[in-house]
Amino acid sequence: MKRLRRLFAGLAGIFAAFAITSCQDAPDTAPTTALMRATIIYAGEGSILVVPSEADGSIPNADDVYSPGVSDAEIVDVDGNPLTAEDLSAGQVVELIYDGYVREIYPAGITCSEVRVVGRQPEGWEVPTDLSRFFSEPDPNDPFANMPSMGVEYSAGGAVGYTFSVRGNASWDENGEAVVVDSALPFDGRDRVPVITVQEGYAEAALSFSREPDSVTLRCWEWEDLAANGAGAEEIGIPLEGNTFSWPEERGKYLFAADAEWENGHVSYHFAADSRLFALEMEEKIPLTDGEAAYTAINRTGDAAEILLIPRLERLTEDGWEDVPLEMGFCGVPDTVNGRMEGSVPFSWWPGLEAGLHRLSFSCTCAGEEYWISCVFALTEG
Repeated sequence: MKRLRRLFAGLAGIFAAFAITSCQDAPDTAPTTALMRATIIYAGEGSILVVPSEADGSIPNADDVYSPGVSDAEIVDVDGNPLTAEDLSAGQVVELIYDGYVREIYPAGITCSEVRVVGRQPEGWEVPTDLSRFFSEPDPNDPFANMPSMGVEYSAGGAVGYTFSVRGNASWDENGEAVVVDSALPFDGRDRVPVITVQEGYAEAALSFSREPDSVTLRCWEWEDLAANGAGAEEIGIPLEGNTFSWPEERGKYLFAADAEWENGHVSYHFAADSRLFALEMEEKIPLTDGEAAYTAINRTGDAAEILLIPRLERLTEDGWEDVPLEMGFCGVPDTVNGRMEGSVPFSWWPGLEAGLHRLSFSCTCAGEEYWISCVFALTEG
């Protein structure tokens, strides 16, 4: 059976994920409603695809395809008589009332509160675009093929963001087929998790499922704590109001796990969020044979910041973090960071460096405030 590649299309592979950010301008406050006049080009299984059309029925751009969410929408005809999703068909001209947000994936997503059927394209009208690109056969090698997917919708400053999560542990039984997936997440494989950049002044986000679960809980861990302590990291419970939640108040980088339950089983979903204004990013695992560790310093403050490129390297031992002696002299002149700055530190600066969990840190000054930025990574033999 073919399935529609919609907003929450099946993601091929255990760790497939996409991060999408809208290109449209977002208002300072949540929009109320917006109206789109469109022609339905596909209708089936409670889903529709549409392309915007003019008052005379003409279609300016057949590739400008939208996938409206209509599951909770009021559907009526031109006289206000109630209809159902099964009454919708290709060729109908509709007016879509939605919340004003557009999720810029393809096809683009909107959530409708009302669908009004106002007409139909003339007899002999044909769908103006190839629909095959929006359908896919389930991948028999994808253990998640029949499981619901989940994304996170959030405000991203001047845009509306939408990010698909990755699935972790799961147990699913549907249509006589039982699947169990054991995942290393959240304690390993974090480099495969999509990271959402949390913008200043936007505290809330929402989980969005392709099939609404019977129940869902949300928890998170501090990224550095998780990297250093694994299963011993402190778990933080995140309250949900419906599917809406607030980002942690303390700035940092966090890994989230949403555990959802259905009659058919359960699925865990993972995503990360970063609210740091100044951050250091590195690969999760770096082989000693690379000879150096690359890093990226990220300044999201909007102001120029200074970073003193005298590295502090620590190694995690049974007694905690211990400094690794640095055998290199530095002049101590800071570098200016506007946006992103990439660099690397040679391992030769620390003779005798061994495999293990390490933390690299630099001293920074921004807006008169001094602090350290750091990143935990694993040095490996291979």
